[in-house]
Parts: sequence; C-alpha cells; structure tokens
Amino acid sequence: MNLAQSAGLAVDDWLTTLSRLFASAIVFVAIAPGVHAQSSAAQTIDKADALSQAARKGDAAAVKKLLDEGVDVNTRFRYDRTALSFAADRGHVDVVRLLIDRGADAYYYLASEDGDMYVIKAGPTYELLATNPIGQVIMATPAISNGTLIIRGLKDVIAIGNRQ
Repeated sequence: MNLAQSAGLAVDDWLTTLSRLFASAIVFVAIAPGVHAQSSAAQTIDKADALSQAARKGDAAAVKKLLDEGVDVNTRFRYDRTALSFAADRGHVDVVRLLIDRGADAYYYLASEDGDMYVIKAGPTYELLATNPIGQVIMATPAISNGTLIIRGLKDVIAIGNRQ
C-alpha cells in the first residue's frame, strides 16, 4: 500500500499529502542521470531530436506518439539534458506527467529543517528511496550545478556528486 492509498486519497494526490506531512520541507525536483541513447540509425536520431523539440514546445500528443514509436524516454541530448528536463524547465506540466508515467528518471529531493534529505522517486506511487542525514539545519532550496547537488546548511555548503 502506498502513502496515498493509506491516507485514503487518489494516487495523484500523494505529493500533496507528502507536502502536508513535511510542512517544513523544501520541495525540489531534480532530473536524474539516465542512459545515453546509442544508435547509428539516422531515423532513430531524428525521432529522438523530435522528442526533445516536442518536449520543449509542450506538445504532449507528439511526445506520446514518439514514445509509442519506441523513442527512449530517457534519451540524453546536448549538455546531458532529457526531454523531461526540457518540459520541466518550460513548465509543461502535462508533458512532465506523461514522461514520468512512461518511466522518465526523476526524483524529488525534500530537505527538512531538521537536517534530513529525503529522496523520492517521481511517479504515480510514493516510493521513498533514501533518507540522508545532513547533520545540520537546512533552510535553503537545494540546487544542481553540473551534475552536483548543492545544499546550504546552517554552517556549511555541501556538494554531493561525482568527482570529475
């Protein structure tokens, strides 16, 4: 049973329920790294490019059609961007929901004032992936820069990511 079901709510309301439970939490959506698309077929590349363009424009019908035709929902584009990151960046909520429903890699990071960072997989059901103690009060929205999650605590600035 997921959080929404246990609270007697529709699955779409789970994030609202979660936000109420973490009244002091700061909600931040981050796009997770996925798998690079590897194909030598020009048609596959053209369809992947069409997916990025449709996501940028907010064309949910075109995104759905391309995904139905087999374009990988987690295809990586220039600067390691995904269709989900383009749609989220431009506020195309219907396209974001479609991409997440189709398996796009996305996570919510919830920073509590108590100093814990909760990682939750975005999707139609609640799935807590991790609880990470930061060890100090967090009063700012986390940020992502060049693949690194940056958290400003009361005493320190913490960077979490792979060394390059």
